[in-house]
Amino acid sequence: MRGVYVTAADWNAQSPRERHITLARAVTLMRERRLVLSHRTAAIAWNLPLLGDPPEDVHVIAWRTNGGRSDDRLVRHCLDIPPETVVLDGLEATTLARTVIDVARTSRFAEGVMVADAALARGTRHDDLVAELPEPGHRGVRRAREVVAFADARSGSPVESLSRVSIAEAGLPAPELQHEFSDRDGRMDVDFWWPRFGVIGEFDGKVKYLDERYRNGRTLEQVLLDEKWREQRLRRQPGCDRSPGGMPPPRRRPRAWAACCASTASADRDRGIHRPTVASADRPWHPQTASATEIRERYP
Repeated sequence: MRGVYVTAADWNAQSPRERHITLARAVTLMRERRLVLSHRTAAIAWNLPLLGDPPEDVHVIAWRTNGGRSDDRLVRHCLDIPPETVVLDGLEATTLARTVIDVARTSRFAEGVMVADAALARGTRHDDLVAELPEPGHRGVRRAREVVAFADARSGSPVESLSRVSIAEAGLPAPELQHEFSDRDGRMDVDFWWPRFGVIGEFDGKVKYLDERYRNGRTLEQVLLDEKWREQRLRRQPGCDRSPGGMPPPRRRPRAWAACCASTASADRDRGIHRPTVASADRPWHPQTASATEIRERYP
């Protein structure tokens, strides 16, 4: 950025998120007025999860009297600067709750849920989020209200938050989160549990097997063996091998599972229960994001 410089060695050593914060420092240094980091930039400053790469430009809140024009690497949201702000690593930013609502209003529903779940897991209350919601009629307020209603502190990770959105998008029943099972070998917490169907769901990304933080000194082979043993223990839990009406788990008869879930979703709609959906045009087929109709078509 013109007027502010950083050495190539320092820049190349930074992650994309660190580079965005460096850019935020440069932008605020070059302006002689109060700017408050906001929206996805504030989310990065708070180390909240986001979809994709950081934004190319820095998002800030500025006084309305400064005008609404955005310029080089800066997007100004000309609103009233909120009465409460925080300082994060030397940069003024919106509070955690306000950041969640700003992201929820201007981003995809899935990203809003990721951010809201993470904030709740850190101790932010639902009431704190509700207090930051603007009056009806403002841009994105309806989506933000759906995000707040859907958010759950029990989501164990950003990918679990995305999985919850995919489950709702597919019209499947909402699962219990972080359900605890136990046997003589100890306790086991699972990501998702559908007691009505006797089905356990878990998100097993490669990080679980390759990241040293999760392996705890174990070899890859030991991690795989431990996971296999854990799966066997879970399968032995009461209720995990049964489903209503003798319906087997989805892995064995996905069409029957999809039909049952579609029936449940239809009953929910009849009772006036609304489950948020996410528009995603031209998305590739994936069993976790497919609708019940798509699953039935794929498994005739």
